[in-house]
Amino acid sequence: MPPDALKPWIESAPPEFQPFLNEGGWILVLAGLAIVALLILAGLASLLFGRRRKRVVELPDLTEDLGSYPPPPALWGDRRLTVYDLPVRVRLVVLAPLGTESVQVREEDAGQLLDLVMPGLSAMLKTDKPRIRVWPTQLSHQGFVAAFRRHAQRPDPENPLSRWVLVMGKALVGRRPVAVGLALLADRDNTLNRVVVEQPHQWMEVLRWKKL
Repeated sequence: MPPDALKPWIESAPPEFQPFLNEGGWILVLAGLAIVALLILAGLASLLFGRRRKRVVELPDLTEDLGSYPPPPALWGDRRLTVYDLPVRVRLVVLAPLGTESVQVREEDAGQLLDLVMPGLSAMLKTDKPRIRVWPTQLSHQGFVAAFRRHAQRPDPENPLSRWVLVMGKALVGRRPVAVGLALLADRDNTLNRVVVEQPHQWMEVLRWKKL
């Protein structure tokens, strides 16, 4: 027999269903309602707490410990690369697509991209044998500059004198920019430390060739 509390509800049901409910069907109805309620609560909990879960994206480690780099190979050729007339060797080249409509960048494109920075600069890939790194897309030039300064770590970074010079800027492939970062090792200590090239045409104001 159904509990007294359910009798008014059973009596309000259609007459053809009342015998079924009185003979124990009310248990099945209540069980079904309980399952539906649990499903609704589970769905609400998933919506509420699922939104709080943040998707964890593993970012690549872009750190370059310049102090651990081996010395450059022996000099050869009849000219030297200079930064503001200071002779340097190229030890690291970082390339990255820049902006939302960026061009694809591959490691094998390094020579072509360096020649867009400065004609003939691709020769340094053979003479200096720098490390080449391709970074993920950078949203802005300013963001790339900050990232390159942070990840290209000089030894003794607090010392204003260093042989390491970081030069950061962009090149244009057609009308689309590509971020370029160079870690240069000078022949002697200097206070240049970091140089930001704001416009693509300014690279040749910073970098020049010097005849031996």
